[in-house]
Amino acid sequence: MPAICHHMKFWMLLLASSSIPCNITTAAVIPDPVPSEPIPYMRDSIPEVSQPEYRGQYYERLAPATFDLAERSALAINALTESLNPKADMEGYWVVDLLVEPPRMAMQFPGVNARSKFSQILPVCRTVSGTQQNIDREHRIREVLLLLQGDDGLVYTPLTGRPWGQISGSAPASGIHEKPTREFMAGLTYDSGWILGAFSLYHLQDPDGPWLEAAKKLASVLKSTVIDNGETAYVFQNSVQPGYVIRKPETPPVRGAAMAGGQLACGLAQHHRLLGIDPEAAQLAAKILRHVMRYAEYFGPNGEYLNATDNPDSGIHFHSHSRLGWVALEVARTLGGDEELEEWAHRIYRYGKTTDAGSIDLIGFFPEFCNRRTTEYFDKMYGGLNFEAETCEVVDMTMNAIYLSQLGHDYWDDADRWIRNQFAENQLTWIDWVTDGHWNHRKPRAENIDDRMKEDYKWATTDRVAERNLGGFAGWGPINDWHSEHIALGIQGCCTGSGARLLYIIWKNMLEYGDGKLKLHLLFNRASKWADIDSHIPFKGQVDIHARKKTDLSVRIPHWVDLDEVTLLVNGKPRETVFDGRYLQIGKVKKGRVASVNFPIRERTEKLSLHGKDYTLVIRGSSVVSINPPGNYCPTYLRGHYRTGETLWKNVARFIPDNELAW
Repeated sequence: MPAICHHMKFWMLLLASSSIPCNITTAAVIPDPVPSEPIPYMRDSIPEVSQPEYRGQYYERLAPATFDLAERSALAINALTESLNPKADMEGYWVVDLLVEPPRMAMQFPGVNARSKFSQILPVCRTVSGTQQNIDREHRIREVLLLLQGDDGLVYTPLTGRPWGQISGSAPASGIHEKPTREFMAGLTYDSGWILGAFSLYHLQDPDGPWLEAAKKLASVLKSTVIDNGETAYVFQNSVQPGYVIRKPETPPVRGAAMAGGQLACGLAQHHRLLGIDPEAAQLAAKILRHVMRYAEYFGPNGEYLNATDNPDSGIHFHSHSRLGWVALEVARTLGGDEELEEWAHRIYRYGKTTDAGSIDLIGFFPEFCNRRTTEYFDKMYGGLNFEAETCEVVDMTMNAIYLSQLGHDYWDDADRWIRNQFAENQLTWIDWVTDGHWNHRKPRAENIDDRMKEDYKWATTDRVAERNLGGFAGWGPINDWHSEHIALGIQGCCTGSGARLLYIIWKNMLEYGDGKLKLHLLFNRASKWADIDSHIPFKGQVDIHARKKTDLSVRIPHWVDLDEVTLLVNGKPRETVFDGRYLQIGKVKKGRVASVNFPIRERTEKLSLHGKDYTLVIRGSSVVSINPPGNYCPTYLRGHYRTGETLWKNVARFIPDNELAW
């Protein structure tokens, strides 16, 4: 069968299991907003850009109806590509409101930042799923990034034609804080960091394309904008306009202004790690992080998260702190190790797990803001406590757990627990609740919310908003609901990008293969060139590994399992259980045979309190299967089917990429 038929069949199979209403609203549709005038580019022409290709093996099979990385990644591709505005050069919508009739999503100034972030995440998410949905949009993003790259190498944000980029006098995208005076502006931190990583990744996909030159030019100019003080360094300012002059500031940046350099550090490190051509970039990345670590007054001595400014009401934004942990580990890995950065990341991680940070380690609930003064402020502004789990920080903490585990600290159980619970429930996997009438009340919004939103929603669409965001990730996920009672909005674009990124990180790092040995760290459904992994958890304590080639196999057993109760069958025959720590040493398994690991799975009840509300959780293994009281809008943990102990099965689409991308 031709490849395109496999692609179509793959996506049709996914949609068939996703329960998408055919007609979300009968109201008059407000179409995607159109630029007020033609959006300009920095270049009149660019070299030919090939359409991205994702080659590999497609097939279908029955698998347990549990957390499935390929299915979740295909859903994420839907949100990543459908939440773009094709009439505005694939700029991203930034906020989504599903609690209005009809649902709406709006262009706002960070939408360019979303496009930059998605540019790097789309290739790796397609590597997991193989879906070709909206591949033309991904192609256009690549063309636009080249069209916006100036002669100096920076990728600029156009200001003309983008009225949503100047809402209420606000500054344009990408951490840019000064009011623009010219036609273009470039962010030196967030946008540039993401795009540099994307250009470098594109070169691996398309070695004959224009990407190596684009990456080298961008890396070169970014390095020139960094003030290098020897052991430390920092970005001279967050944004520039064409014709800028580099001037060393009178005082180095501190707190939030210094933190912004973290994404640039990540991009510089990725550039060298992917291409192996710029050790100076990797060293500069480490210096930027050392400035934040030593001098930015953004963390306490034990990793405590501190305010972004001198104003105690300015907020301790969890994600802005926790993300620097995995960035530090990315940089350290690129350098082949850096004890100072690794220990700093470990402190950031340990503090992030604490109740002092507002976290619930049991399920991976990490709050958007973690200081009382900020939550009191949001209580006044929004008419309710802003105490929800922004997907970005759930992703940060899980990435930190995975990366630290690879260094030998063994936080695999943390990662497993958080993935199965808050992370999995923060992804929008069904949208019937928007229109089926099962929720019939809504907490009234404070008047100042609607007043504040009038201008922000001037550039909005109501065109299939729920369908276009299926697979996106909650911007403010409560403990028992997908949608907050306190925030009018459901999604912000950064969270969809972060959630999609973590799906790849899980997929890539849950197993490792080398010298004929396959080692499983996490027990989720996943296809690979070495084996198909079928996880029955939490239906029952069973994982089946279907060998696709002869391999020496070991499997990490979760902490909630008594190792004495583990049994092992290989091709239906019992085999002795031998352990190295938590890893079951299965030994040789021939191609075509199945290793089945079995252990009891038990339920327990946990009670917890969050801001004066009490919750009762039923936990099966490490998975929450029930929470009481339930949410009001899109209740989470509707998992009663897991409690029967009998596995449900589904027909799944599988993809094994020819190239896994060393991202």
